[in-house]
Amino acid sequence: SVDPNLAGVFLSIAAKFGDAERYDRWMPPYLERKAQGASPQESARYLQTIAAFRPEALTERTLASIDDGSIPQESIGAVLCHLLGARHSQSIAWSYVKKSWDGLAPRIGDMGIARVVESLGALPIAHRADISSFFAERPPAGAERALSRAIERMDQYDELRARVTKDLVLHVSSR
Repeated sequence: SVDPNLAGVFLSIAAKFGDAERYDRWMPPYLERKAQGASPQESARYLQTIAAFRPEALTERTLASIDDGSIPQESIGAVLCHLLGARHSQSIAWSYVKKSWDGLAPRIGDMGIARVVESLGALPIAHRADISSFFAERPPAGAERALSRAIERMDQYDELRARVTKDLVLHVSSR
């Protein structure tokens, strides 16, 4: 009964502020719609917002859904990119990527790996050494440029943060 143009927005907000009870109701509509042959737009709405759930336990459940096959192979990369890009889930998702790296590459392919590696650039600078060390031991074949862009992005965010934080704090506190 909701305008299709607004359905994704409503689902995104519901997920962002959702709890475990809501999360439990999230995957069944996706799986049912997919099984019934619904349009990709209609069936993927739930899957595209599953990474928005903020509680740590729900992020872990989302990652477990990758392992158990509930999240289809073609969507793994996108879900991981969302998790790596969101503050509430970045560290957990990075730990998962490290732990699962050897099995991820064949499942999501070269393009998916490149996107995931590039998404690491959203992590805080505190992860820079860990990321560099991890990929020094396991070069991301086909995603070397993505890794360079991720590291560069982390450095740029850190430089920007260092440059503007003081001014922003002064501006806000002067009001």
